[in-house]
Amino acid sequence: MSSLGENGWIVTCPVLQYGDSILIRFKCLALADSNGKDTINTVKATADNFMDDDGEQKYTGDDAEVWINSPELSVDKTANAYEYEVGDRVQYTVTVRNTRDYTVARNVVVSDISIPEGLQITEDSPDGTGVRVAFTPERAASEIGWPAADGTTAIVKQGTENRYSVERAGNAWTVMADYLPSDAAMTITFDCIASKYVNGIESQNQVSVTAENFVDESGNQRIAQDDAEVYVNMPFDVTETLRYIEGKNQHEEEYRATLFHC
Repeated sequence: MSSLGENGWIVTCPVLQYGDSILIRFKCLALADSNGKDTINTVKATADNFMDDDGEQKYTGDDAEVWINSPELSVDKTANAYEYEVGDRVQYTVTVRNTRDYTVARNVVVSDISIPEGLQITEDSPDGTGVRVAFTPERAASEIGWPAADGTTAIVKQGTENRYSVERAGNAWTVMADYLPSDAAMTITFDCIASKYVNGIESQNQVSVTAENFVDESGNQRIAQDDAEVYVNMPFDVTETLRYIEGKNQHEEEYRATLFHC
């Protein structure tokens, strides 16, 4: 076996008897510039006495089609404001995307496990978890287009079922989806009620996303993360009544003080 051209090989065999075969195995490294692409590799075979009826050299061949599928995940977490008062509803939005064209992330896991206890998740969602999930386009919540081999280098997609689920444990949640293709986005929303336990505190919590095939060149798991900051700022009103006696008459004076956290 020897090299042929810049990225090929050639194998020669003096004789190939009837019923015999030659088994050739080789490996290729998928480079970044092939990611998201459909590639066809063709092998040909001939022999000195493999001729057509006109005495011209004949070739037989076959090809193999491969698709390189390494997604690039991103996540964006926002709150609808920065500053709140005790009792306010904090509205969070998490948007997850696969930004590498013609790839599909498999077994996607989005988790938010660092929400402070003083920001209590509400339970107003259809499943009672308080975590709402939507896909854009909407059909991606149940079906995505999975690239399939068709003998050409065009990306041809076939419908594949997509499922997702939500798990809630205390003040943490996890969303799992079978797939996230590059032509879709997953949006997760949830609300928290700001309590007195986070008053005067800037609260930061982080969301993470990963997938089975979201890995680096060494095969190590990659994680995309983002966080959102909110500040609960509500002063306390303190009213004190001062009673005093002037001569035979009792008087009352009311004083109001506003205390701020420093």
